[in-house]
Amino acid sequence: MCPEQSPWKLLAIAWAAVAFSRGAAAQVSGRVLDAATGETVGDALVSLPAAGVRTTTGPEGRFELPAAAGAKLTVTAAKKGYFTSSAAAVSPAGDLELRLERVPPDDDRTYRFRDPEACGLCHQDQLAQWKGSPMAVAGENTWVYDLYDGTGTAGGLGGFVYKRDSAHAAASPGSDCAACHQPEPWVREPLRALEDLRSLSEEALHGVSCEVCHKVADVDETKVSFPGIYPGAVTFTLPRGPDYRAVQYGVLGDADFQYSIFMRASYQPQLTALLCAACHQDVNDHDDDGDFEEEEGVVSEPTYLEWLESPYGDPASPLHATCVDCHMPAYGARQACTAILPPLTRDPETIRSHRIEGTTPAFLESSVDLALRAEVAETAEAVETNGGRIEVRVSVTNSGTGHHVPTGVTIT
Repeated sequence: MCPEQSPWKLLAIAWAAVAFSRGAAAQVSGRVLDAATGETVGDALVSLPAAGVRTTTGPEGRFELPAAAGAKLTVTAAKKGYFTSSAAAVSPAGDLELRLERVPPDDDRTYRFRDPEACGLCHQDQLAQWKGSPMAVAGENTWVYDLYDGTGTAGGLGGFVYKRDSAHAAASPGSDCAACHQPEPWVREPLRALEDLRSLSEEALHGVSCEVCHKVADVDETKVSFPGIYPGAVTFTLPRGPDYRAVQYGVLGDADFQYSIFMRASYQPQLTALLCAACHQDVNDHDDDGDFEEEEGVVSEPTYLEWLESPYGDPASPLHATCVDCHMPAYGARQACTAILPPLTRDPETIRSHRIEGTTPAFLESSVDLALRAEVAETAEAVETNGGRIEVRVSVTNSGTGHHVPTGVTIT
């Protein structure tokens, strides 16, 4: 015994140890199960909603939340392919069961995507931001029409025009432009051409709308070079009938919100980056055999693979950042939905702007470093060599971008 440790001090240490052990036990643990089969679900995300407390289940579906303390807790479980589920708990709780119901693989091509205004009833900020974004006007982009059939502007026929100049126009007159720029009509009728710019449908005018992203169940990682929401590369959940369960996919994975036929939440982590590859990584089908992943193809949109091959695309790198991290920055809000009562107050970093900007002056300013050096001919030899001109050298360094600068459509 150390001389300074009296019996009273030892007793105090003992009580502190007991209190610590009780605190350590004040946690929530349990299992995540498949609601239909009763089998355990591994690699499921288990969270306290909006609290920043989360873990993933092991192979046997078990989880522990040591930081989950409180009398009235809601614990959620989420995994890609399942509706998010929740259960009430009082800490400590050692045998909590969370059951996940699979999202049905509905694919009703007559489904009508919801008008963004309907989504704005509960997501007012997001609707306002989207309305000011390039996504909202993608369906009427005049540059795209100039490139496709020359009808976008008065001078649209002056450059390369797909329908007039492409070797693939005869075999594929519709091209694939609508797969990114008019996705709602494309889902209803895959491989269709762009609509006539002078008489666009309401669906085409929606551009890349809310449900075009939040209805995507899966993006095939082996088909990232397929154009847009190409059949087989991107899978949607398009529910059938008037009483369908209207799944909406998201990336937070900690809310099991259900609202009539409008929404039932499901976790879809691919929305942070891989979904962007659908329209930002394309290779042409050089031999028209339906395979866009062949080495002989010409890359027309390289951005996603540029990111994936950079440190920004490496989860182990300190520079790691997804497309959402950069192009959907946080804007200070603490609530993402006005319909959840009581409202979930979130970390502002988890609520992202839906303007989805890229080539704005502010983005370009923070993307590269510009250096300029000017030299004046001072010697007779230099004057003879360059005629006494000022020689200016400009260097541009990509210092803050997770892909090449410039990037995007390589044929312009």
